[in-house]
Amino acid sequence: MTILLTLLLGATSYTGIHADGVQAYENENYPQAVEYFEELVYNRVYEAEVFYNLGNTYFRLGEFPLAIVNYERALRIDPTLRVARENLQQVVNQTQMKLPRPAPDGLEKSFYFWHSRLRASTSLSLVLLFWLLLWGGLIGRTLRPMRYLRRVSYACGVVAVVFWGSWLLKTHPMELAVAQGDSIPVRIGTKETDALRFELFSGDRVHIDAVDGEQVRVLTANGERGWVDAAYLIPVWPPERGTGK
Repeated sequence: MTILLTLLLGATSYTGIHADGVQAYENENYPQAVEYFEELVYNRVYEAEVFYNLGNTYFRLGEFPLAIVNYERALRIDPTLRVARENLQQVVNQTQMKLPRPAPDGLEKSFYFWHSRLRASTSLSLVLLFWLLLWGGLIGRTLRPMRYLRRVSYACGVVAVVFWGSWLLKTHPMELAVAQGDSIPVRIGTKETDALRFELFSGDRVHIDAVDGEQVRVLTANGERGWVDAAYLIPVWPPERGTGK
């Protein structure tokens, strides 16, 4: 695993907690390091570095599902964090099925395939930039008519709409979860008496596309779909929603 990342936090108390976590990790006191980093998450310090460091610490403890969850959380915040992506792949390679992350569907698969490594804040900044260029161009044309300026302005408007769609998808992503436990039954329906369709194994990532009480319908990277007890899954986001069964 790559070494921990340092983190600059505004609050002094948070900075101290993070430093304590780093120190505990370097001393190979991984349970203590987890406590410090999880305290930051409990206080909603949602920073890519915190989740990345948690991923490394859980890996050292042999808790692969929790390591995968936290690397995914780090990448949810900062898709450009290369070390998190590399470490995530290392952990996935040690799981039984070695399944990749389920691919996005719908518009994100057919059109927005190019934005996977953009931050939500980057998409929003580009929306504002091209929106300003649209109105700046239209206002400029009224003051000083120029050939093609209207077309260029409208093109900027189209680009702004495209990045607005990217921002929406980034802020409302598919619901991803990680299986915790081996030979988890996934059935064709929500009842325990329903026929078994397939099994999930520790560290498998799934897309949740429906919920019925305590049962959720999941989709794997292999295209398999079925119902499973939600207690066996650790949601990637939001971080405070349970830790699995």
